[in-house]
Amino acid sequence: MPFKPEDFPIFDNIDDDFMNDKLRDTIERINQVFESQQIIDTGSITFDRDIMIEIISRIEKRRVYFHIFHNKTKMGELNEAALLTFWIMKLMPFRIKSTPTPTLPPTPTVIINLKLAYALLLGAIAYYAKKENKKINFNNPKLEKHLLYALNYRDLSKEAIMAIAESLIIN
Repeated sequence: MPFKPEDFPIFDNIDDDFMNDKLRDTIERINQVFESQQIIDTGSITFDRDIMIEIISRIEKRRVYFHIFHNKTKMGELNEAALLTFWIMKLMPFRIKSTPTPTLPPTPTVIINLKLAYALLLGAIAYYAKKENKKINFNNPKLEKHLLYALNYRDLSKEAIMAIAESLIIN
């Protein structure tokens, strides 16, 4: 049976309360990563609210995509973290408050978003593995170097980041 246009949700007007709750939860999770990984003092960073709302909106659209095109499959925490990682690297919503803009890359904005995206992804992998009583394959000593390089310089798709996350979990 072919899909009809009315089968697909419209995302023009996502409920403001829902979006504010998701934004608060997402920023809370991100602040926990900043603090637990000691990446940076959370008081010295800021974020662009409009960009974060765009990221959340895109993740929610993807959740519906999974439901429709993956036979009512739930997206899951690991894939959500991979999407959050992807969009943070693409849209770079975080800034250091009082840093002048340098002329040479990588800028502090790139670095803080890269460190956060990396820490979020690894934290989500560790959380998921513990929850599912599985092990993590973080044994490769070059993992951090290669993954940080790939997130920063390679054109990784959302699906590639999801596959990387899944491949690091073993039984």
